[in-house]
Amino acid sequence: MSVASKSPSLEQTSEVIARFQRSLVGYSQNTVRRYSSELVRFAQWCEGHGRSFPEAVDVRSLRRYQAERLAGGCSAATLNSFGAAWKAFVRYWLRRYDVQLALDEFVARRGSVKLPKTLSESQVAGVLRNAGTDEATTSRHRERDRAIVELLYASGLRVSELCSLRWRDLDLVTGVVTVVNGKGSKARQVPMTSAAKDALLALRDADTTMVGISIDQGSLVFRAARGGRLNPREVRRIIERVGQTCGPHVFRHSFATHLLDGGADLRVVQELLGHARLSTTQVYTHVSKERLKDVHRTSHPRG
Repeated sequence: MSVASKSPSLEQTSEVIARFQRSLVGYSQNTVRRYSSELVRFAQWCEGHGRSFPEAVDVRSLRRYQAERLAGGCSAATLNSFGAAWKAFVRYWLRRYDVQLALDEFVARRGSVKLPKTLSESQVAGVLRNAGTDEATTSRHRERDRAIVELLYASGLRVSELCSLRWRDLDLVTGVVTVVNGKGSKARQVPMTSAAKDALLALRDADTTMVGISIDQGSLVFRAARGGRLNPREVRRIIERVGQTCGPHVFRHSFATHLLDGGADLRVVQELLGHARLSTTQVYTHVSKERLKDVHRTSHPRG
C-alpha cells in the first residue's frame, strides 16, 4: 500500500489532526489538547518549508524542526511534549493507513528542574481560616468556597477533578473521595481531612435547606451561580477571594510537599496524586530538599 493512495492532501491536515485527536481515547483532555497543538504547529512549519504533512516528514526535518524550536527558546519540557505527540501520531497513522512514518529517536531533554510553587503550612492555615468568610457572597456560596479550599488541600485533587465531583464520589462516613475522571481516566481513592468532611456536610445542608437544591448521588458537588458545572476559572476566582493570587494547582503542590515533609513514602504520594510515573512525583522531593536548605540557612548559627 503506498502512502499516496490513502494519505490525505495538505488541505485536509486539520481533519487529519482532528481524527487523531478523536482516537486518543483514555487520554486526559489536557494531553489531547497539548498533542493536537504540537501537531498543528509542526504541520504549519512543514507547510512553510514546502513539505506536505505528514507524508513528506523525514528524520532530517524532525531534527531541523526541533533545532529551530530550541534556538527560539523552547523549553526542554515543551520539546519533549512534541516528541510524545509525534510518537503517538506515528502509532495512529500506522494503525489507520498501515504506513510507517519517519520516527526520530527522540532523546528526553533535561532542562533545569522547575520547582512547583507551594504554600507553607502557615500560609495554608491562613487561607483555610479566610475561606468562606467573604460577606459579599451568599451564605451558600461561602459554604461552597470553604469546602473547595479545604478539599483541594486535604486530598490534592486536580481542579478538573474537583469540578467534576459528584456526591456519589464522596464517602462522608469514612472520609474518602473516589476520583473517577482523573488524568487518563484512572480511578483512585484519596482520604480527606475531618475539616474537609465537615465543610462538605455543611455545603450539602446549605444546598438542601437554604437553596432547596435536590441532592442525589449523581448531583454535582460544586455548582456555579446558576446551578451548572463549576469551571476552573471560577475556582481561581474563589482562591483569589481568600487572598491568594496563586492558582488552585498550588494546593495540590502543597499537599504533596507537606506529605513528603511529614515523612510520607514517595510511592504513596504518587498513588494519592494519580501520577502514572514516579518520576513525575519526584519533583516534590526537590521542593522538600529546598525547604530543608532554607531552614538550615536561617536556623544554623553559621548558615
